[in-house]
Amino acid sequence: MTIRHLALVSLPVANQDRSIAFFKDKLGFEVRRDAAMGAGGGRWVEIAPPGAQTSITLVTWFEKMPPGCVQGLVLNTADIGALRSSLDRQGIAVRAR
Repeated sequence: MTIRHLALVSLPVANQDRSIAFFKDKLGFEVRRDAAMGAGGGRWVEIAPPGAQTSITLVTWFEKMPPGCVQGLVLNTADIGALRSSLDRQGIAVRAR
């Protein structure tokens, strides 16, 4: 068995609509799926950069994964300086490690 790529990563959020707006409007991600999930009114929200293999699910239903418990997200870009400038102009804090 060979693992070829990561399919999705769950990112715990407090509000799926606000999170969709951030990733879509600020980072240019696309919404791949936004559908009802289960009988309790939950939603399956899946987002990703255009053309990416791996997507992010914006989750609110894992008790052991409260919003904000993920402390970093690494994005790949061809021009880090331009991306950082763009994010700075939008008021998004970026830290380099």
